[in-house]
Amino acid sequence: MTNVEKLKNLGILGAVRQRLGANGQSDDVYDEDINQMDNSKLIEQWCAWHLGDGSWWTDMKYKFDKLVDMDSHS
Repeated sequence: MTNVEKLKNLGILGAVRQRLGANGQSDDVYDEDINQMDNSKLIEQWCAWHLGDGSWWTDMKYKFDKLVDMDSHS
């Protein structure tokens, strides 16, 4: 499954496309770029579209990973 297909299934493809500069949710000009991104970069782009800054994802992921780590040491 390509990243474009995965994002479409999640319902966030249009937001990621627009964050990258597409002229609308159905504009597929950036799909090849999307298919080359790793999962973290994909979610960073989505966060940037909705929250105004991709660094939200980095901070949230770090905190989530720390919580998981704390659970595994309990």
